[in-house]
Amino acid sequence: MVLSRVAGLFLLAFALAGCQAGPAGAPSSPAFADFDDWGAARGILDRLFSDYEHYSRGSFEDLVAGDFVPDRFDYLQSLDTAAYGGKVLQLDYFINRVVNDPDRFAIDFRWNKKWMDSRTGGGPKLLSGQVQMVFKARGSSWVLWQVRGQDPLTAV
Repeated sequence: MVLSRVAGLFLLAFALAGCQAGPAGAPSSPAFADFDDWGAARGILDRLFSDYEHYSRGSFEDLVAGDFVPDRFDYLQSLDTAAYGGKVLQLDYFINRVVNDPDRFAIDFRWNKKWMDSRTGGGPKLLSGQVQMVFKARGSSWVLWQVRGQDPLTAV
């Protein structure tokens, strides 16, 4: 019991540290097959949403795969529109399902977002949806490869 909790805490710290695996220079896989996939999913989403909260295109585009499906440039433009058009006041999620294989990590989740539009100056908007985000292994980390459904990052 204690060993499984220690392993879970290790995995969470591992995921929050940028999903790095193995010692520097050692070949490694970001797959979490032997660990808690749900904890890894939370770590990946927490990092993505934290980086989105402090959005800058230059740093955030490193989190989006070069072969993002369907079009990386269009997706980054949608992110710019949402991120620079307002401020996220709160973003919550509830994971429904996690599917992990050696080079893909799919997370299905529901989300709620409280957002303030800086262009109109109106009150906060409450948005919600359901999405599947698919992450692709890149070296020893995960990058966003595909979004299916209502994307909490581009919803405004």
